[in-house]
Amino acid sequence: RPHYLKQALESIRAQTYSPFEVILVDDASTQPEAIAYLDSLTDEFQSKGWTILRNPKNLFPGAARNLAARHSKGKYVLFMDDDNYAQKNEISTFVQVAEHTGADILTCAMDVFKSDLPSVENFSLIHRFLPMGAATTLGLYLNMFGDMNALIKRKIYEELNGLTEEKGIGGEDWEFFSRATLLGYHLEVIPLPLFWYRD
Repeated sequence: RPHYLKQALESIRAQTYSPFEVILVDDASTQPEAIAYLDSLTDEFQSKGWTILRNPKNLFPGAARNLAARHSKGKYVLFMDDDNYAQKNEISTFVQVAEHTGADILTCAMDVFKSDLPSVENFSLIHRFLPMGAATTLGLYLNMFGDMNALIKRKIYEELNGLTEEKGIGGEDWEFFSRATLLGYHLEVIPLPLFWYRD
């Protein structure tokens, strides 16, 4: 979805935190406009030391995210889908709270909207979702841990062997957060909306 990806990258470029790396996983795009847009990013990504990974075969979200994490070099990984739009302070807030609390995993509130506009400045807010964090009992029934647009210590992600890679079965984020909290890893929630989630 190149029109969504363009907006997501726009929000990443506007981050107040630096330096950071971007690893973009193209999960077997076939649309000519998607391939052309990815090709147009090559020079920028090379100049910034960012990476585009192209998969000839569709991996499904869990495996695609694991692939990105394996190529990462930083202390933390932060996942973002093409239809998310980051607040300018998303990375800086996540890192500041992670360093202050020592949390292994941080999720946050998110503003849910529905729009195809090239900018989210005038979007219509549907609702704000505030996760409950390490609520393992409630987590048996609902994913109240948070969205996969979360900051995770890379070494913790590796210790947990990343996300499940079963194709065609959703909820890999729910399973990951459940597994992490049940194993005693420290998950916290930032009660601020750090990104927009397109419904």
